[in-house]
Amino acid sequence: MWNTELWGKRYKKSGRIGRLDYFKSQLFILAIATGLGVLSFLTLSKVLICVSFIYGCTYLWLTFCLIAKRLHDVGLSSWILLVPILLTFR
Repeated sequence: MWNTELWGKRYKKSGRIGRLDYFKSQLFILAIATGLGVLSFLTLSKVLICVSFIYGCTYLWLTFCLIAKRLHDVGLSSWILLVPILLTFR
């Protein structure tokens, strides 16, 4: 059975998350990304490459949500994540 708390609670950009939950969540989504990447590299399947690309975009959003929650824990706004992005495209 799927753990609904994992998707329903952890991957929203509002709220807070503890260090251990943050680590477990990052490890979980990284394991999926690594597995998809290895499979698509080994098989060179166009379908798997497309799925890996779509998951890569999803991975960015999930990571943004987790980092925003950790920033809330230290008393900062998640808008501070835009600073490095804006400085990159400057």
